[in-house]
Amino acid sequence: MKQEDFDKLNKELLLIAPSEIKIRQEFIYKRWFFIFEHEEWGTIGRISLRIKDFNRESIFVCEIHAGNNDPIGKKGKTSFYW
Repeated sequence: MKQEDFDKLNKELLLIAPSEIKIRQEFIYKRWFFIFEHEEWGTIGRISLRIKDFNRESIFVCEIHAGNNDPIGKKGKTSFYW
C-alpha cells in the first residue's frame, strides 16, 4: 500500500469515528496498525493492515481489547463497532 493510500484511509476512518474515539497509527510487526483509543476507557481495539501480495491485495484484521467479563470491555466493543 502506498503512503498516500494509507493516509487517505486514515482520514476516512477519522471522519466516521465518534468524537470520543481517537485513532493513531503505528508500524509494528511489519504491518500498519490503526489503534482506536476512547477518551475514558483507553485502548479499545485496533485494525492491522498487511499487504498480501503485489496485486494490491491487503489483509485487514480487527482486534478488540477487552475480556469477556469486563463491563468496560463490553462498552468498548459496542463503541468499536460503530
